[in-house]
Amino acid sequence: MGLALAFVLRLAFAFAFGLALAFTLRLAFAFGLALAFTLRLAFAFGLALAFTLRLAFAFGLALAF
Repeated sequence: MGLALAFVLRLAFAFAFGLALAFTLRLAFAFGLALAFTLRLAFAFGLALAFTLRLAFAFGLALAF
């Protein structure tokens, strides 16, 4: 009885550990997606900023001219 109980507890622990691991991996995946999205947004923002600065530079040249 004690051996069977130990075996069942070990199985339950392994199952719980497997679930925790799967959950952690899913969180890491979601975090990776969020990070990739944030980097993409930062890149797009950087492009927009560069475009705005280029427009401001061209406007400054036109104004000076």
